[in-house]
Amino acid sequence: MSGASSTQYSLLQIFDVFGKYQIVQYAYIGITIVFLTLIDINFIFVSGDLKYRCKVSECENNMSTAENPTWWPNKMIDRCYRPVLKDDYGTCNSSSFTDSLVQCTEWIYESNNTVVAELNLGCQPWRSNLIGTIHSFGMMTSMFVTGWIYDVWGRKPALVICIVGSAVGVLKVLVKNWYIYVMVEFLEACMSGGTYTSGMVLMLEICGKDKRLLAGVLFSYFIYFGETLFACMAMVIPYWKTMILIIYSPLILFLSFIWLITESPRWQIVKGKTEEAKNTMILMAKTNNQYGYERTV
Repeated sequence: MSGASSTQYSLLQIFDVFGKYQIVQYAYIGITIVFLTLIDINFIFVSGDLKYRCKVSECENNMSTAENPTWWPNKMIDRCYRPVLKDDYGTCNSSSFTDSLVQCTEWIYESNNTVVAELNLGCQPWRSNLIGTIHSFGMMTSMFVTGWIYDVWGRKPALVICIVGSAVGVLKVLVKNWYIYVMVEFLEACMSGGTYTSGMVLMLEICGKDKRLLAGVLFSYFIYFGETLFACMAMVIPYWKTMILIIYSPLILFLSFIWLITESPRWQIVKGKTEEAKNTMILMAKTNNQYGYERTV
């Protein structure tokens, strides 16, 4: 390392300067985290409950809605049970039913805006609730696996693989079976979960120690912005398949981050990739208009 000079920087001083390089890299990572947040919380909207009632096939027509019809015998009947028709009923009216109830197997939904209607999950709240549980379990599983990936392959590959791999979630719009749906949900969460850890580590490793608190705060704000954006989207996009397509379709574009995001020079140094680390730090110093780095790096 060269002697102390006003025009020369130590290696640590190159990291200590928070400039254009960090701003651009943080912006790229921030976009990734915003999309990840949309991926991570959309199940709350997608698996939301709907208004529905039990279907009485003998009495329904094309105009039937989730509201109790005029022929419904008792407005207090639970939506998971249906009244039993008399054997000698003619037309459906409030007196055409016995006092007995049987459990529903079919329902009429107010809309198909969530998977509750699409997958016919009426009166099975545990199934819709389990979607979120399985997503969380997939995220947890991902963090174990991704820790190994970003230590062995690097922070950037882990980030790109996780966010692009999350695009598998778009397959949910094609699924008609609950079991397959939760399998896709789990696979998507397994791919996406590592984006948080790899993105956070990369942000911390391209700045100095005195800016790590700022990195953590910005990372949190990227998440908050994603949550706010999702709330706004949910207000104007009621149909769950449209929401899924809007969130997941752009993920393939994150392949461009292979060239836009640079690897952590700290990881490169630890792994003995000295030439790559040198090139990264030269790029960092040049972008931040630091001078005297040539003899330092």
